[in-house]
Amino acid sequence: MLLLVAFGIGLLSWTQLAEKPLGGRADTAASTDAQASIRTAGQLRQAGKLGEALNVLEELPVTSVPAQLQNRRRLEIAQCYFELGKIHSATKLLSEIQRDQLNTSEANVADFLQAELALRSRDLAQAESALSQLEKKMTSGPLPTWAPTVQLRRTELLLAKQEPEKAFNVAQDSWRQFPDFQKRYEFVYVMARAEIAAARFTQARLHLKSVIDDPHAVTNSAAARAQWLLGETYFLQENLPAAIIEYEKVAHLGQYPTWISMAELQRAKCLEKLDRLQLAKQEYEAIVRKYPNTEAGIEASQRLYILGNLASRAPSNSSDAVGFKIGHD
Repeated sequence: MLLLVAFGIGLLSWTQLAEKPLGGRADTAASTDAQASIRTAGQLRQAGKLGEALNVLEELPVTSVPAQLQNRRRLEIAQCYFELGKIHSATKLLSEIQRDQLNTSEANVADFLQAELALRSRDLAQAESALSQLEKKMTSGPLPTWAPTVQLRRTELLLAKQEPEKAFNVAQDSWRQFPDFQKRYEFVYVMARAEIAAARFTQARLHLKSVIDDPHAVTNSAAARAQWLLGETYFLQENLPAAIIEYEKVAHLGQYPTWISMAELQRAKCLEKLDRLQLAKQEYEAIVRKYPNTEAGIEASQRLYILGNLASRAPSNSSDAVGFKIGHD
């Protein structure tokens, strides 16, 4: 059975959902400093300085500002938590926000963040609810600038619900509908994932190569992610020499440790399945050293433990019988 898990399409900025920066106009003179702090924190977050953003927000004297600003502060902190991977903390904080204290733009951000958190925690019903709220707002008047982002998350949800054909169709239609979307290549990536789910590997590779060659994709981790998934298409078909070649290309597409480490892990698995156990062991050990406390490092440690057990029993030439985790959640 073909195993396909969520490969992820990367964090998308939902700042475009807000027609104006979070914080807006100061309600009273006393709240001016808080407004400025929230705006500064948002700029720091967008620049990737999450620790600095949190410091600014946590220093705010929230007891002296109106409830509306307290909710804006919570929303900004929740976004920082999400980008730091603190899903539980972000979800808890988002639940404490009084939605009626948010303006329309901020409510859009909250709905999108809710969908992101639900997708990450695999709460598909909650993700459906949040996306539906945003889609309702897209039906009246001209399409907002954030419409393609919502459609992209809709395709992600369809894949999570194991509806790859629907995901493919929505992605293809959206790719045609939004020619100016800067992350348009992400729709192509979704089409590739849908093709993989249907075991149409040749078509999937064409889509993935299109992503890798996209000039916008090479400015972030998208090209490296697509290159890693290209290697996975060969791994799934047990074409291990071809998979190794593709995994090795990931490191040439930018310094993205997550995808480089996962590519190195999968390369080591290929070597193990090819019965090159000593070399596989060396590569697993290197991954554990280079990427401690990461998903790749933890799984490499597990593979070393299994190889050690096999070696203690008898010389093995049947590593294919050992369970492999294919893909990346």
